[in-house]
Amino acid sequence: MNTSSLPISRLINVSVNLTPLPAQMQNLNNLLILGNSNVIDVVSRQRQYITIGGVAADFGTTSPEYLAAVLWFEQSPQPINLTIGRWAQTATAAQLYGAPLAASAQALPIWQAVATPGFNMTVDGVPLAIAPTSFAGITNLNGVANLVQTALNAANPSQFNVATLTTTQVAALTTAQIPALSNGIIQALNTADIAKLTTVQVGALTTVQIGALTTTNIAALTTAQVSALSVPQVAALNAREALGTLAMTCTWNSVYNQFVITDAITGLSSTVSVLNAPTATGNYSFGIVQPTANDTVTIGGTAITFVAGVPVGNQSQIGATVAATIINLAQVIAASTDINLIKFTPYAGTNNLYLAAVTPGAGGNALTITSAGTSPPTASGATLSGGATTDISSLLGGQTSNSGSYVANGINAESAANVVYLFDNMFGQSWYGLNMPTAVDADHLNVAAYIEAASNKHYYGVTTQEAAILNSGDTTNIVYQLKQLGYNRTGVQFSSSNPAAMVSALSRILTTNYNANNTVITLKYKQEPGIVPETLAVSQVTNLESYNANVFLEYNNNTAIFEPGVSVSGNYIDTVMGTDWLALDIMTSLYNLLYTSPTKIPQTDAGTHQLVTTIEAVCSQGVTNGLLAPGTWQSNGFGSLNTGDFMPKGYYVYAPPVATQNAANRAARQSVPIQVAVKLAGAIQTIDAIINVNR
Repeated sequence: MNTSSLPISRLINVSVNLTPLPAQMQNLNNLLILGNSNVIDVVSRQRQYITIGGVAADFGTTSPEYLAAVLWFEQSPQPINLTIGRWAQTATAAQLYGAPLAASAQALPIWQAVATPGFNMTVDGVPLAIAPTSFAGITNLNGVANLVQTALNAANPSQFNVATLTTTQVAALTTAQIPALSNGIIQALNTADIAKLTTVQVGALTTVQIGALTTTNIAALTTAQVSALSVPQVAALNAREALGTLAMTCTWNSVYNQFVITDAITGLSSTVSVLNAPTATGNYSFGIVQPTANDTVTIGGTAITFVAGVPVGNQSQIGATVAATIINLAQVIAASTDINLIKFTPYAGTNNLYLAAVTPGAGGNALTITSAGTSPPTASGATLSGGATTDISSLLGGQTSNSGSYVANGINAESAANVVYLFDNMFGQSWYGLNMPTAVDADHLNVAAYIEAASNKHYYGVTTQEAAILNSGDTTNIVYQLKQLGYNRTGVQFSSSNPAAMVSALSRILTTNYNANNTVITLKYKQEPGIVPETLAVSQVTNLESYNANVFLEYNNNTAIFEPGVSVSGNYIDTVMGTDWLALDIMTSLYNLLYTSPTKIPQTDAGTHQLVTTIEAVCSQGVTNGLLAPGTWQSNGFGSLNTGDFMPKGYYVYAPPVATQNAANRAARQSVPIQVAVKLAGAIQTIDAIINVNR
């Protein structure tokens, strides 16, 4: 009989306790560029780059983000990484990002085999049945995107078309009614509609409504109608004309191998859904006309009657406005258990009620919608339509089930300070430097205030091209305004040639490795590749530097240098950043001492000694990297350190005995207060030499 040997763990048991990985310190070598280009969406918010080629692939070579990034990567030593984030400086449009498609899913024969492509999606709360023309003739995926885009704009409905009204009805619109028309109504105007509007009616259009006009509509305005416009209306008309034609877009991104669908409108009302299988849809158009009592809509064979009073059964109350009437009708359908009505999903629009079949597929095309009465809404057709196409929702990578697809709905414009708060709150440990190439002076003031007050440590780099900075006594330039506020965490460079010049200076100093030997630098005398040096008079440099501004200057010995390397407070940038490293490293090291301890740090003098030695280890590295150095302490003393004492190590750490701690702090398990004195190594930046000659 076979028997197994006894395990030695029966006699000797050994267990292993792995200490947790220590926490990482905030990244002090990374720059965040916050730009407004419509490349990164407002959900993912940021992308990481390690080469300028990656930035160019996403942003092109003319965007503000690229022009700032090229200065970052041009420096020597070259930085390792860069973060670019999205600032919604203006309202954004909703976007659907399809899942990245594998090479096999991009094969053209798969697409060319689809003769009747289709899918459904909801745009701005409206269900759309999208039916592109045959893919048989496409030669690349850009061709697919173009056909989808055409179908999207063909299906995207106008809320109401004035062309459905007679000339008499249009003439009946009062100037009080005109401003109440929705943007959807305005967008639906065609050349014939424009002709129906009198000059008085045109004059009643709001500036927001004028902003919704299409370029075709604008061209159709008669001389008399234009003459009826007020000054604010003309300004709104100019702004709308500058925007061009508003339309949904579909693009193929060959860098990320995905389709992207973008809404035509922006702001919080801009929404899109993921893609779904083809589903029949239809609508009832109310326009601006209320139904009268006893008018009916018959949906799938079940009649719903409009009533002025309290509705019962299959009745729907006429509301105070057309929009309210539509909402009431949608609620009746959604709440019904009627065998016919449960086959429909209602969506309330401003002037339309939209319907979608509950069950996808061709069967929905048989669902009927009709209306009857004195002024009932008009059905889009006798039945729903659009359910019989070939489903391409998954092929496009747009379904929920496609791993990697997501929706980024539109948001309103956000202020500079708000977006910086967002990035600090969400990603604050991953970046240190900050640049906002499209910010204006008011933005700089607000961002600088936030950066100065933030719990996470950051440094804001600003470039100004205001020539007033070269004059004495100017109080309007941004550097003067920031100097008055005394901010340590904002630095400004003047550059007449490059609006992102300060990025080069940040790139040079943010490559500092504080964990190496003799690596701390000062920014004065450093070069800025890609920046044209300024040729200034001595008086201009004096004026500029009186505001605590920086500049890349040409000297008469064929060299150019960055100087003086200060924050707007006058403190040197390298001092601010170096002491940030010191504070963060001490904080992280103390945290890790407690976090990785398998037992505990006792509340005793021996336990305090562990805290002190941890701090001393960081200070010792500060001496090694060149931030700190032995020197004379010239401030008030503490512990055994007195004013005028020489500090041979360059630092001194003091903790009082635990016996001196009060009972409340001991009960709260707080350490005794620890005080640290450090002596900066400083830097020589100017030299005054005297030559004595003896004959």
